[in-house]
Amino acid sequence: MVVMLRYFYQSDIIHILKRVSIVAVLWSIAISDYKEYRIPNKLILSGIAMRALILIYELVININNVLSILIYELIAVAGAVIVCLICMVISRGSLGMGDLKLMIPMGLMLGVEGICYAMFVSVFFAFIVSVFLLLTKKKAKSDQLPFAPFILAGTFASIILSGI
Repeated sequence: MVVMLRYFYQSDIIHILKRVSIVAVLWSIAISDYKEYRIPNKLILSGIAMRALILIYELVININNVLSILIYELIAVAGAVIVCLICMVISRGSLGMGDLKLMIPMGLMLGVEGICYAMFVSVFFAFIVSVFLLLTKKKAKSDQLPFAPFILAGTFASIILSGI
């Protein structure tokens, strides 16, 4: 992923660090959600801590644009959280609080454009798998699916395909 971002998309080191960090955190979160149907807060906090370390590096490298980048990322967090809250209300609990909290490190690492791509692809993957599981009668409409593995797959796919 690092080679692809660096050479195909001409990404800078900060961009690469953010993408690699969020994918690394998402792996742990996806495994936890798949096994236990819950996302531990310590994993969410580790993603936020990684972003804080990258922010310190950004302050050293490029202090001029850091405030605008941080505001852009906070807008991404707010937008993603609002969309998730609306989905939680509409779907009556099919989206959990862990998925909502997961939007915080994702928004901080990906920004507005990145989180939009990642969430669109994630929902698309979840839709395809859900339809397959329903058609093969391996799951019923009332069964739950962990969403974090789809978020990992969608985020990884959108980083690889678009370089976000």
